[in-house]
Amino acid sequence: MIKALVLSLLMFGLSLLGLLACGLGIIYLVVPMSLFPAFFAFDRELTAMEIVKSGFALGNKNWLIIFALVIVGGLIAQLGVILCLVGVFFTAMFSKIPIYYIYKDAIGLSMDA
Repeated sequence: MIKALVLSLLMFGLSLLGLLACGLGIIYLVVPMSLFPAFFAFDRELTAMEIVKSGFALGNKNWLIIFALVIVGGLIAQLGVILCLVGVFFTAMFSKIPIYYIYKDAIGLSMDA
């Protein structure tokens, strides 16, 4: 729980820094920050700072491809709004699917209990 709080504070601080760069920095930060939840969920032994470093390391390798997948996934997820807002319950998780597959292909999953 403390790790989640520290990670959220780091994300908030990074967002503020991105906005201070006239908003252009937040466009760059979309990719690494979208990878943080995957590292948080699947690598439980990482600290909050290691999650941030890992997100930037993976995000900088294929930034343009990941950015395009995040945008397309977000647009698909918004299709639920067309369905009188009830469809959001069914389409909201479509934006997380590309991030999961990027993480799975780059890092791999070892689900040790």
